[in-house]
Amino acid sequence: MPSQARPPSYGLPALQPSPLPADIGAVTLLLGAYVLMYVVPIAEILIIYGHIHVPVVVIDGVLLTIALPLTGRIGEFWKSPLAKPWMATLVMMCLAAAAGTYPGRSVPFILQYGFRFHVLPFYVVAIACTTRRVRYLMKWIAAGGLLLLVLCAVFGKFEEGRFFLAETSLSNPNDLAFSLVYAMASLTLLVLARSARGKLLWFATLPVCIYYVLKTGSRANFITLVVMGVVAFLLSARGARTVMLVMTPLMFLLVTPFIPQETLHRLTLIVSDPSSARVEHGLTGALDSQAARTQLQERAIDLTLHHPLLGVGALMFADAVEDMVRANLGVKSGWQGAHNTYLEISAENGIPALIFYVWSLGLCFVLNYRAYKVCKREPSMAESLSQSLCLVLTTVAFTVGVLFCNNAYDPHVDVLVAITAANSLAIESELGAAKRALEGNPA
Repeated sequence: MPSQARPPSYGLPALQPSPLPADIGAVTLLLGAYVLMYVVPIAEILIIYGHIHVPVVVIDGVLLTIALPLTGRIGEFWKSPLAKPWMATLVMMCLAAAAGTYPGRSVPFILQYGFRFHVLPFYVVAIACTTRRVRYLMKWIAAGGLLLLVLCAVFGKFEEGRFFLAETSLSNPNDLAFSLVYAMASLTLLVLARSARGKLLWFATLPVCIYYVLKTGSRANFITLVVMGVVAFLLSARGARTVMLVMTPLMFLLVTPFIPQETLHRLTLIVSDPSSARVEHGLTGALDSQAARTQLQERAIDLTLHHPLLGVGALMFADAVEDMVRANLGVKSGWQGAHNTYLEISAENGIPALIFYVWSLGLCFVLNYRAYKVCKREPSMAESLSQSLCLVLTTVAFTVGVLFCNNAYDPHVDVLVAITAANSLAIESELGAAKRALEGNPA
């Protein structure tokens, strides 16, 4: 009698590589490039550093929009548990923009955001209908991470203890660090792949990625990096844990000598005494920034409580805080964002929008973790196991990282929701097909 100690295998054959036209296709290729351009600001890079004024993102998006109805799967995203809360988030954002303090600014912005970014899951789920195609898209994100490292090496600037990409949307060191940490999760595919070349590339790029994250001086993303490392350790096999225990200290020992002392002192503010740090290392600016962020988050909570249902409208946080501070204190507010995406969502779009947004992120973690556990039990889904683990890490990177930045309308979340839905549906479909085939076999 067969042992019942482990769940039954459905006998799904391992996926074999096949030529691009037969398995991946030109449309999936276009989608991969489109996803990469969501993760890395390609249009800005081409214009600023290459002086190339070609709307590559728009062209790719138009081609995908033409191809989408031809897939015959345009509404497939609705089969995912993510669909309802994710689209409800957009509905609440639109209502908040229409009822906000300045609809003339909020409504055009939120409509553009909705049509360009929020609907990405419909494209991804319709086109990436197999686990192989999902993995292909994630390789594009990993390629975006490698491209980001090249851009850091060639165009990165270091001023006042912070590292950034000047004149781009990554000119804020925190945003650059967030993008690097986000891409790092997909780069993990390299070490989990069967290719020795991929593993070698991962071991070569990981310390470089950590180096640039630390060099930005972003304390928030340093915390995110640590949390992501802990989750990776907990989910890894016993042998991999041993490697991580040995490699992690070596990585930091290798990287930290190249980090400027001013930046290292800034990072230690997470655990050190602020008053002594101000005196010993002259970190007045960093400490003042930390205090200012706390004050901004308090104001975001206050603004949410004053506009709990629909908020003040997209992009109107700074304006609304300015009016509130002038009315209460008679001084200027500083015209800054909330520095916390969850509070930014609640202040600009209301508590219901925040609930749907958090619900969506929670489902991302549940679906990715469930996919990871299912693939772990099914030996034939080994490659899907690796991409599901990477998606768990990506979810952690995003949900923790946005605690410290203004990413309410950032396309990274659209990519996360899209690929999570596509991966979970593809795994469910392939395992279901294998199970039905096995049940239909008289043997």
